[in-house]
Amino acid sequence: MFSKNITYKSLKIFFAFFLVVITFLVARYMDYFYVFPIYFNPVYRNVNIIHLIIRSFMWIIQYLTYALAYYFYKLNRQKQFKIIYNERNQFERNKHQLSLENSLLRSQINPHFLHNTLNFFYAKTLPISKILSESVLKLSDIMRYSLAKQTHDGLAMITEEIEHLLNVIDLAVLKYSADYYLHLDIDDFSSDIRILPLILITLAENIFKHGDISDPDMPAVLSIKLLGSNYVRVITFNKKSRIDVNSTHIGLKNTTDRLSLAYGEDFKFEILNKETTYQVLVEFPIYLPLYNSKS
Repeated sequence: MFSKNITYKSLKIFFAFFLVVITFLVARYMDYFYVFPIYFNPVYRNVNIIHLIIRSFMWIIQYLTYALAYYFYKLNRQKQFKIIYNERNQFERNKHQLSLENSLLRSQINPHFLHNTLNFFYAKTLPISKILSESVLKLSDIMRYSLAKQTHDGLAMITEEIEHLLNVIDLAVLKYSADYYLHLDIDDFSSDIRILPLILITLAENIFKHGDISDPDMPAVLSIKLLGSNYVRVITFNKKSRIDVNSTHIGLKNTTDRLSLAYGEDFKFEILNKETTYQVLVEFPIYLPLYNSKS
């Protein structure tokens, strides 16, 4: 297809050039033998046809020379503009890359500084308040986990995710003092099971942000179970809070997007939204399909 298009285009250029030459020769012929002799100088009535053709081709060569000179001038100008454009783009890319590197450096320095500061606060608050010092220690552990490098495949060990989840829950329930009701039903998982990071955290945070866990007659539920040998099932249930929290549930939407990107259609995400209660059910494989061959 490509060669045919080139051949067709070349033929069009050739015939166009041929038509221009013929038109030019006819115009010169009419000028030499009719227009100029009749209206200006009758001596030219006897001009030789060979002489006319030679002179005409000389004119064509002259015009082609002008055209080629102009063409190469335009080509050189375009080349110069392209060089300037590429240099400007490269400068902008380098500037953007430097900005990203600086942002990354700041994002690494600030959390490490905060992590070290929290450890200092833990040591200082330990003699004052056990609850406060343990809370600072848990916050420090959360920061440490957030700074931890991901594995090459972007997965995290489920045991570490659950440990991180429990620290988040311990901090979240502090505002309830002793009056909170949350039922945890979590299996003992093998440490070699890996899942997408922060999925469990997002589901749990949804309970504390939008739920009421202070009602003993309707406790919140967080269940994490191994379903068969290849899937994890997570269920969250909570009574809706009376306080109207404006939210688009962007965390849950991001969770479904991440699951979809990782597993395609091989996962389940269901929401049961009733007048007074809210439930989320999620099931997903314990490995990405790329690293897991199901039997």
